[in-house]
Amino acid sequence: MSTIENILDQFPDRVGEKKDAQIFTPAHIADEIIDALPDTIWNSKTTFLDICCKSGIFLYKIYKKLMLSKSMELEFPDKQKRAKHILENQLYGISPTEFCKMHSTKTVYGSINKNSNIISFGDNYNTIMQNKNRQFLLETIQKEFNTMRFGVVIGNPPYNKGMDLDFVNLGYDLSSNITAMITPAKWQTTSDDYTGCA
Repeated sequence: MSTIENILDQFPDRVGEKKDAQIFTPAHIADEIIDALPDTIWNSKTTFLDICCKSGIFLYKIYKKLMLSKSMELEFPDKQKRAKHILENQLYGISPTEFCKMHSTKTVYGSINKNSNIISFGDNYNTIMQNKNRQFLLETIQKEFNTMRFGVVIGNPPYNKGMDLDFVNLGYDLSSNITAMITPAKWQTTSDDYTGCA
């Protein structure tokens, strides 16, 4: 386990209260999802978007896997050039809060002060991400990331009842190939306070 993973294990599994809590995805769950992705995507052309980037664990694990990819090693034998290409051209995130943006930036880039491909809409995150008129979101993604589609959209969307489906639909809209999200089916059949979830 790397130093970053040790540090992430020390963090609480959530920040905030009840409906407003940001729940961080455990490293082993991120590993399981990333390991299920097809081998063909681990190359210099695939772009990855974490649609609900909280701790940065998905992007960090993707970075590690790309760094070890045979295809990437052949194209970028120099580790520094490989890392630079991955961080600048392949990893993107949208964070639900400024705190999550800082936390994710530190996890993925090693410093809060780094220029990163992780953005935040602050308090307007849910409104913007769930809006059926996606014009503002798409214009922002185009401006910030110079693209409107990603090879892989991945994430652990908000837990509020029904909201996960909005994020899955958005993932499909933003993905040109794969959408992989955590979406327990029981979220759709429970009350707003999650009673009934097992």
